[in-house]
Amino acid sequence: MSDSATSYSCATFSTIAFDAAGNATVNCSGYVTGGVPIPSTTPPTTPPTTPPTTPPTTPPTTPPTTPGAANDPGYGTGLWLPAGTTNLFVVDQMNTGGVGNVDYIPGCVNSVTAEISSSSCALQWSQTSGNSTITMAQGNVLSIRFPSRDTLSLNGGNFGLSARNGLNTPHAFSMWLTTDPTASYENTPELCRNWMFGKKTQNVQTGKYGCPVSPGKLYYLNIRIDDTCSGQDCTFALTEETNDFKY
Repeated sequence: MSDSATSYSCATFSTIAFDAAGNATVNCSGYVTGGVPIPSTTPPTTPPTTPPTTPPTTPPTTPPTTPGAANDPGYGTGLWLPAGTTNLFVVDQMNTGGVGNVDYIPGCVNSVTAEISSSSCALQWSQTSGNSTITMAQGNVLSIRFPSRDTLSLNGGNFGLSARNGLNTPHAFSMWLTTDPTASYENTPELCRNWMFGKKTQNVQTGKYGCPVSPGKLYYLNIRIDDTCSGQDCTFALTEETNDFKY
């Protein structure tokens, strides 16, 4: 090997320096003249990083509620005692659908389940809710929430009240369908009461041949016993033979 300087070629460089012996140091991507090969010191490039994207969050949906009377906490909330009343009990139906759309009252209201008319709650003539005792004693009004469907039937139907065993009740009673549970029987239109041909009946008709019903509203079926009753003699079956309401 010769002692003479070795020549190298360098296509590009950015800096060059000479030492005391005359050797050159070049910062480049190839070779240097009069020195030794120097590897490139160009720092590697780092690809830009993309921050992770967070998928959009969908807020939880709340089931739509059926609007009811002013201050009523709503369908499914159980007993409500409207301010200024002493004998008005606003309640929910018993188990959804009941047995053939039958509610046994007052013992099986507020979603209490009953399979048949001899179920334990059906035999009860009272139900305790909080500090209140719900009964059908003379003059008390049991107001049951019934939300109407979004699509109504053509012919409607009826609500019928009978004794717990399904026979006609011997008791005189008033029954009326309203959007305000505090509305009186007398101030409710005749078509929305158990009234026909000048006397009280066992039923309240709805729809085409009875009480007009609007879709998507909360209705109240008010029932008041107008004579004396007590014990199991004061238990009843409410039959709901109408397609306009949710059970």
